[in-house]
Amino acid sequence: MDGLTKMNQIMLRLRDNAQIGSTAFFRNRPLLDTLLSMIRKSQKKKLNVLFHACSIGAEPYSFVVHALMQGLVNEFQIRIKATDINSNFLANAQQGIYPAQVTENMEDEEKKYFEPHENDKVKISDCVLQKVEFIPPSSFVDFTSEEPFDIVFVMNAMTYVSPDDQAVALKNIASYNSSLLITTAFHPDTVKRDMVANGYEPLTMNIEAIHNSWVERIYETDLLDPASPEYSWKLPKFSKIDQYEFRYRYCSIFRKEAFHGFG
Repeated sequence: MDGLTKMNQIMLRLRDNAQIGSTAFFRNRPLLDTLLSMIRKSQKKKLNVLFHACSIGAEPYSFVVHALMQGLVNEFQIRIKATDINSNFLANAQQGIYPAQVTENMEDEEKKYFEPHENDKVKISDCVLQKVEFIPPSSFVDFTSEEPFDIVFVMNAMTYVSPDDQAVALKNIASYNSSLLITTAFHPDTVKRDMVANGYEPLTMNIEAIHNSWVERIYETDLLDPASPEYSWKLPKFSKIDQYEFRYRYCSIFRKEAFHGFG
């Protein structure tokens, strides 16, 4: 881990050779709360969840903590797998050890799942650690699976690949994702085409609250140049620019159109 950046959440900045990453715990609480509310309403009691580009584990662990806080682990059998293209990031994720500063901006209930560790570190509680199975390193673009996953996360990763690779990734994901796709930082000009081609529809529950919680990604200036390296990362202020188009460009939760078991 290269360093920490204080925002609403403590951002962990990562670098391993040519690969750079940025992650945080509880990065978007409205997104977590919306998704867990949808799960609670589901008739399916056994759920397979996959996290792509999980970095050093903050995102899958955040999901588990909030599922524990809301008692969903007692109502549902939730099986979670996580992977990343970087083997060193995965090794760190499996340890579940982080700088103590990551807890500074957490809610009191969230902090209960982090235990003091040596050298000004904290360790994720065993009840959280044991809920996530880290699988061998893989690229979210090329990954395939014969095992179906009800929910697939690809958070803030598509910004690092080309629009063509995004299309390949979503086609592959659709082959093993049966219900919900949770994703953000995709290429906005092609996301609608790619989602429609693979049978996904955007879900707009709490869409504005979720959008506004990507605090570090929202910009106040004029629209970015599509050639900018931040084009798929930065977000404009929320606006229903087009009654149909905005649902794709600003959405983080997508559902297979043929599946209506959530929400």
